[in-house]
Amino acid sequence: MPKTLPLTLIILLLLWTYPLSIYSSPYSLSEEKGKLKVEVIYELTLRESKEVVIGSRSEMKFIAPPPPKGFEIGYTYLKCEEGLPKFVKVVGADKVREVEGTVKSAIRRGGELTLRNSGPLNITLNLDLLFAYIKSLTVKPSGREFSLEVKRPEEPFSQAQMYLYASIDNKYPYAFSDILLPNGTSLLSVDVQRRLEANDILLDLHHVRIRLGGSLPYGKYTFILKGGDYYSLPYSFILKEGTALNESIPPYSCKEVNFPKGIGEWKVIGYLLAIYGPKKLNEGVLDVKGTLVDYVYSGGNNVEVRAASYLVPPLEFGYWLDVYVVYGSWFKVENKGSSSLSLTYIPLTIKPLGEWEERGLVLTLRKVDVMGARRAYLVVQLPSYGEIKAVIGPGKKDLTKYFESKVKIMEEERGVSILGNQMYIEVGKDEALSSASYTVLIRWKKLTVKALDSKGRPLKGAQVILEGPKELTALTNSDGLVTLKVYAPGNYLLKVKFKGSEVYEWELNEPYGYLEVPCKVYDISIVTVGLMGQPLGGSSVVLRKTGGGIVAIGRTDKRGMIILREVPSGTYDLVISYKRFKMIFSNVTVESPLTLKAGLDVLFEIPYFNVPISLKEAIGALGVPIATLLVRKAVRREEEEEVITAEG
Repeated sequence: MPKTLPLTLIILLLLWTYPLSIYSSPYSLSEEKGKLKVEVIYELTLRESKEVVIGSRSEMKFIAPPPPKGFEIGYTYLKCEEGLPKFVKVVGADKVREVEGTVKSAIRRGGELTLRNSGPLNITLNLDLLFAYIKSLTVKPSGREFSLEVKRPEEPFSQAQMYLYASIDNKYPYAFSDILLPNGTSLLSVDVQRRLEANDILLDLHHVRIRLGGSLPYGKYTFILKGGDYYSLPYSFILKEGTALNESIPPYSCKEVNFPKGIGEWKVIGYLLAIYGPKKLNEGVLDVKGTLVDYVYSGGNNVEVRAASYLVPPLEFGYWLDVYVVYGSWFKVENKGSSSLSLTYIPLTIKPLGEWEERGLVLTLRKVDVMGARRAYLVVQLPSYGEIKAVIGPGKKDLTKYFESKVKIMEEERGVSILGNQMYIEVGKDEALSSASYTVLIRWKKLTVKALDSKGRPLKGAQVILEGPKELTALTNSDGLVTLKVYAPGNYLLKVKFKGSEVYEWELNEPYGYLEVPCKVYDISIVTVGLMGQPLGGSSVVLRKTGGGIVAIGRTDKRGMIILREVPSGTYDLVISYKRFKMIFSNVTVESPLTLKAGLDVLFEIPYFNVPISLKEAIGALGVPIATLLVRKAVRREEEEEVITAEG
């Protein structure tokens, strides 16, 4: 059965991420550098249509059945085709859809939704209700493909509709290029898509939604990916629908269209493509190729034409129209039939737009941004760790509550939809262009970092630095913790500095969640001894960076031992002083916990006076006999005098 999607909704496919999705993806933190992640959602929906009577000044509550095993309640959706009367309100709705000021539908998180009739009379309404249950997971493809198994729902949900969503964060340089059905057939071939219902599959470069259980079977679906910098997309941008171009394709010929991938600041992401002729095309007559092809509309009609007299008898005029969204900078149409076909295509281009601030995003539109556009849209698609709290338009108009609505902005009806972590606002229509500014308030999940030394102890006063679209820095508290709100999405480099040295570095794909970072910070045990191996208690020990400042300082105990804690990795000078003796050991490298033995030229101490005597001094004072007794010790000392050896 052909797809029959209204032409006015085609543009929405380009902006689609998760229709009706006001929940976020799972709370997680990437642990693998540069690893592509695909967020997957299984959505099970129960639908029912009913006629209800709500009494005067009373309420009616609709409650979802308990979720099936492994799922949780996502949202409740209510639709009233004729629109709700002004005195009937949806209590606590998160979003509403308005057309010409009338509420047509509403969404609320969770499994309950209430209608309140504040009027003096009973009211009868025809309602469509939908309860959605979700199950989320994250897939990390090992190559350029991955598979997902979709099982048929069990009783009592066997009649429920199942949807499969797969989403790639905009920043990743990957795109979906094909989807294989359980039998291995390409779901995205044009002939296969033309046999489907309108909503069986929706897709763009980074998002796929598949409806199962009708035309499409349950089973294992394989997703094929394509890589390249071209496929990395901004999180906020303006999308412009350009000028329509027309071509004719003779029988048994083809037409290929190529645009530069980039035109100044603008990037071509695809085309709206309409192919039409006098009659419906048979299967196999037409082929459309591109980076990604979505067949979105098919329809036609026969029109009877009459004149004022029988000079022109009643004539019948027939036409048929197929519409595609083709992603990428090129496409090719092949006409394998015996009749000419007409072709109209409209380039779709995007340009990054917006300034990230701590409160959210400011989108300032210039007339030049929409000049020459048939239609243009401001689009925001946040990563999974951001959620749109509010959107304020020109004249401080609050647009937050609307989804897929027509809202009057600057005296003109415009398309508006704000849902979860994405939104679009129509900002240009035909020649009625406007310049305006929009403020998007965003709730970001925060990043909490706990800095630990090599023994798992918290590091107080460590400097945590995030380098990326914005640079953020803060110091850890006594528990080694610091919390940062990253308000500009993208890739970040996490660094930790301690006592002036860099002790940790890692690339963060998703800068949120809780992360314990093991820093290169160690304990160093130092034992100070004399020539006879005697402990030198009370020695002053100073560890300083080579050519830098002091990192640790202390005195040895009566055993000649001291533990210098929280020493960052690096190269140091170790300065040991014992009474009138001082020795500097250079280029001491710390890369792990160490026990160091430092020997000083102390042979013995004069009793009562506690004056240390060196070997040389002893020889001079006591003569050769003592020297002979100590020669073997002296030789050993000369080998160790400028060296510290590590033990353990």
